[in-house]
Amino acid sequence: MKVYIAAITHKQGINLYAGATKAELLSQLAGYVREQGGPEEWAGFYQPASQDEIDAMTDEKVVELYFEGHPSEFIDEDSSEISESVWLVSSAGGAATKVDWDDSYRPQGTAISSQEIKH
Repeated sequence: MKVYIAAITHKQGINLYAGATKAELLSQLAGYVREQGGPEEWAGFYQPASQDEIDAMTDEKVVELYFEGHPSEFIDEDSSEISESVWLVSSAGGAATKVDWDDSYRPQGTAISSQEIKH
C-alpha cells in the first residue's frame, strides 16, 4: 500500500499529514491553507485578490501558490510503500511479532500520532 505524506513547518511547529492517495493528501493540505485567514496571510510570491479566488482554486493550485516563496512556512512531501505486514518489537527486548496489515477500515482525516505498544 502506498501512503502519501507531508510536513508543513511554520513558526508554531510542524503539522504532519498523510493520505492513501495524492488527492486525499492535497485535500488536507489545501484545508490548512484555506484556514490561514484569507489573502492577507499569504506571504509568498502570489497574492490572491480575495477569499473567493482562494476558494475557487483547485487543491493542488492553492497549495502550490501558498507555499511558493513563503518566507516562514515550508512544505515537504513524499510517498512511501507500506508492506502488507508489520513487525512489532517489544522495547523490553522481547521477540518480534508479525501483524498483518488491515486496511479494510481507515477513517478519513486520520492524523498521524505515535502510540506506545503495550504487551
